[in-house]
Amino acid sequence: MEGKDRTGYVCALLEGLCGASYKEIVADYLKTYENFYRITPEKDPGACKALVSLRLNTCLAYYAGVNDESELQDMDYAKAFSNFLLSHGMNQQQLDALVQALTVSTQQVTILR
Repeated sequence: MEGKDRTGYVCALLEGLCGASYKEIVADYLKTYENFYRITPEKDPGACKALVSLRLNTCLAYYAGVNDESELQDMDYAKAFSNFLLSHGMNQQQLDALVQALTVSTQQVTILR
């Protein structure tokens, strides 16, 4: 399936790490299905709800270390996903560098060079 779920899961992890909300992560994840299959929450809410519940939420719950899907709505993703990465081999210095690289604006990057 063109890797969209794998890529979407990594993007969700990186977005959450940088402070994105559940709503933002879901919207970005569903964008692939809109682009590939023209499935949108407006046109096919049932399909979108199933995709999020069966695919994305399973992944988010794993990253966040929770068992209940209802906990995902108000999750502190930056903290939860930081803990996930730290417990899977990344050290704090690497994590800080990753977050900085993902959150520094292009204007700041130009100035830093």
